[in-house]
Amino acid sequence: MHGKIMLYECHWYVDQRILYQKISGPVVAQDLVTIQTDGDPKVESGIRYVHVIVDTLEVTSFPINLGDLNKVMRRTSSDKRGWTVIIATNRMLQFLASTLIQLAGMRVRVVSTLDEGVTFIAQQDNTIQLPV
Repeated sequence: MHGKIMLYECHWYVDQRILYQKISGPVVAQDLVTIQTDGDPKVESGIRYVHVIVDTLEVTSFPINLGDLNKVMRRTSSDKRGWTVIIATNRMLQFLASTLIQLAGMRVRVVSTLDEGVTFIAQQDNTIQLPV
């Protein structure tokens, strides 16, 4: 496993409204800090409500100790944050991600595709203008 690191990319899916985060490879608890440190300021700079889509389909391994993971997760106090949508097909990852995000005080939905996630956000927030 030495030398294997998480790959992470982040960009606006819909400018200032939907943030897309893609995580690939092996994930360790400290990676959650990196992801939050990068994403949280973007959410704050966006236009209320900012929804976040986290694509975990290419995650190869992840920590399963909920206590350790919860220690590194920061609770959100942002009033700009809308839904967090997790794209995952691994049942354990779906459970862990959903539980962690709820513990951090955020609304969460788990889906299996990007299209499903974008459709869900559009149904929840009619102010979102999706790209054609």
